[in-house]
Amino acid sequence: MAVIRFLTNIPVELRLRATEGRPVESQFGGMQQMFSADEGNLYVSETVGAILAEQFRKLAIRAGEPIDKAEVLTLRTSGSFHFALTVCAT
Repeated sequence: MAVIRFLTNIPVELRLRATEGRPVESQFGGMQQMFSADEGNLYVSETVGAILAEQFRKLAIRAGEPIDKAEVLTLRTSGSFHFALTVCAT
């Protein structure tokens, strides 16, 4: 399955197969969360996965509904990448 990649400030519509991430091993060591969507898989840290799942709950987003992951901003700080995101129901 394809991996979903985001460009800075380019919204991407997704149809998630589940609104909870599945824990998987990271290729860089440790664990991460994988969200499966019709468009591919989205891999995020466990912390970001928990934030996404909470946003999906707050917005009452259900599996299969279109969502728009907007305002993706990537910042480089101290040699590591951090990003802020907003999830909007479409």
